[in-house]
Amino acid sequence: MLAIVAVTQSTTKVPPLPSKLSTGPTPISALFATEPESTHPLQSLILMNSRFAIDRAKALAGRLFAEEPSDETARIDLAYRLLLAREPNDRELEQAMAFLDGQAELLLERSDGDPPLASPSPIPAKVEPAEAAAWVDFALAMLNRNEFLYVP
Repeated sequence: MLAIVAVTQSTTKVPPLPSKLSTGPTPISALFATEPESTHPLQSLILMNSRFAIDRAKALAGRLFAEEPSDETARIDLAYRLLLAREPNDRELEQAMAFLDGQAELLLERSDGDPPLASPSPIPAKVEPAEAAAWVDFALAMLNRNEFLYVP
């Protein structure tokens, strides 16, 4: 006995979900899966407090001192070029210098050896420990910038 099987192709479309209804054409970006950007407090805390991030900040501060030992402005410029692939604008340069000065003063006031100040790796010669620790804090802040974390 021979059986004949007919295969048909349906041309009916499944209606879209109400949340997907739009009045215009579907943008090309909607056709591909994308990861939603998300920032939440725990993410920030992990990045600011993790041993890995602190070690990377120490290494970055050490590199900045190694490549630009005497010029603070050149060090800031180098940090921006390494991490963000651009130079800082005037406002960012002023903010960075103010942060470094204020942080060094704060660390100098609070430094009693317990806990010890963070030091760049390698430790720069002839640099006050509070100033060196301020550079580690600056490096950590740069590593936590949204501009560094999210590549457009």
